[in-house]
Amino acid sequence: MRLMKLMYIIDRTALLRWGYSVTGDAYVAMKHGPVLSRTLNNIREQREESHFGALSEAEIELVEEVIAQHGHKSAKQLRDYTHTFPEWSDPSPARVKSISVRDILEKNGISEDEATGIIDDINAFTVMARVFS
Repeated sequence: MRLMKLMYIIDRTALLRWGYSVTGDAYVAMKHGPVLSRTLNNIREQREESHFGALSEAEIELVEEVIAQHGHKSAKQLRDYTHTFPEWSDPSPARVKSISVRDILEKNGISEDEATGIIDDINAFTVMARVFS
């Protein structure tokens, strides 16, 4: 659980700071807080697939920053911390509830117009990545 929480915090921070996700993963709310959906599924299925690939220098610095701030925390402390994020709400009675990029952006103070621009940029990047992969 510690790894999942740290990865979510890294991805969320990148999204709020730079307007893009490090992993490109989807977000879901679960009983123990928000997680990266595909990454969690891969861990559960014990796949060795990585969502990170090659990280930029800025992304590596962000990982180091988050680890310095939160890496010492227990799984329970990280769970409790991620429960304070405004985009998370208890998914009960369902086990899982989607968290959109718009949820993360707008519930953390990004204006609707700016959120739309960021989402448009992410979608354009996704299309270009598919075309050139």
